[in-house]
Amino acid sequence: MRKKISSELKYVNNDVKVTIGTTDKKNPETVYVAFSAYITPNIEKTSYNEDIELFEHELKAKLKKVFKNKHNNDFIMIVDVANSRILYNKKSYLEIQIFFKTDNPKEKFKNISNELYDNFAISISNEIENNLTEKGFSFAVSSKSKK
Repeated sequence: MRKKISSELKYVNNDVKVTIGTTDKKNPETVYVAFSAYITPNIEKTSYNEDIELFEHELKAKLKKVFKNKHNNDFIMIVDVANSRILYNKKSYLEIQIFFKTDNPKEKFKNISNELYDNFAISISNEIENNLTEKGFSFAVSSKSKK
């Protein structure tokens, strides 16, 4: 039987799920932070593509500022939402994944993940929620929760 070397920790901040993980918990050189939620547009439009594209651009700019001093702007961000299938008053799944190299790969993953959650994930999940709320979206942690 193979021993599992990956590790993930899950949190919930307001209506955004936050998952922090690595593929090698003994040597966590690369870490990912994933944010997920169900978003519902509250303003009727024919398309929400512009809103999502603007959101992606603004979030990436914010992350560049955060990473500039700490990680030399070395990160990958993936935003996964089916823009074309977002419909007024219907929930759509949103996931944002951010991958980056850690400052100290010899540090224990548990310590890295706790620091990431406290100093990074909370502020970014708040930014995600605030930004999309300003654009007329509401949030839910799961597809079954209330709007």
